[in-house]
Amino acid sequence: STNGSSSVGLEDEPCTEWDFDTSVFTSTLTSEFSLVCKRDHLRATYQSIYMMGTIFSPLLAGYLADRYGRWRVVLVMQLVTSTIVISLCFIHSFTFIVVARFVLGTVNLPTLFIL
Repeated sequence: STNGSSSVGLEDEPCTEWDFDTSVFTSTLTSEFSLVCKRDHLRATYQSIYMMGTIFSPLLAGYLADRYGRWRVVLVMQLVTSTIVISLCFIHSFTFIVVARFVLGTVNLPTLFIL
């Protein structure tokens, strides 16, 4: 809000740019993909998509554990989790990052349940 000539005294100006604090981290997901102003809803999407993945994980974990055994499922899920976490460092597309977060939510929770 800025001081304007309206009767209330303050006017809303749309956000057009953001000055990021780089004193601690030089680059973050928010700064790299500019998830501010008109794109600020994508930060919530990024966080929520992981939880959406966990919705499917109990169904997946139960079926796979019964079919292939718990230890095999845990091992494969940990390998998939490790691969996705490492690959997240190198992905430069927000869409692929969101897809990876969904898969990460799907494979991460079954390991916890099975253990």
